[in-house]
Amino acid sequence: MARGRFQTFALPFFSLLAAALLAAAAYGTHAAADPATAASAIEPEYALYTNNRWHYSLAVPASMIVSEHEREGGGQTVQFMDPTVGRELLISAWPYTHLDLTLAREGTPSTHADQPDHLEIVEMLRHDTVSVLFQKNGVRYFVVTLPGHEAWLTDILTTWRFID
Repeated sequence: MARGRFQTFALPFFSLLAAALLAAAAYGTHAAADPATAASAIEPEYALYTNNRWHYSLAVPASMIVSEHEREGGGQTVQFMDPTVGRELLISAWPYTHLDLTLAREGTPSTHADQPDHLEIVEMLRHDTVSVLFQKNGVRYFVVTLPGHEAWLTDILTTWRFID
């Protein structure tokens, strides 16, 4: 089974936020008398998941458990699960072709709708789940999570990068 690479790191935004909070505390403009307030300023850890087979990487909370599942027909689904907060994310990647109904033949997908090296505009469907769909270089990606987790999903998808 193909394996992705998982690497822990802290997102730069959170590093800047932590530095700003520390600077404010040093100058006396911020007092964290309540231990809960001090704990909320702790920088969350993220992990960089890299999938070399499908040429993408993204940052997810480091507490997530990752499992990869091969699918009949050549696809793969990667499951990201965080049992501590009850969140789950599925990413499926499948090679695809176009079917020209007029000519009754399959063809290579056009690259005019491809994403650049990161995600910009994606299709979003809401029903019993929240699904995000996009394609790049003949691969169709399906990203699925539960309703109510759209903001969390958006934060993760902004870290998506296509890799060579």
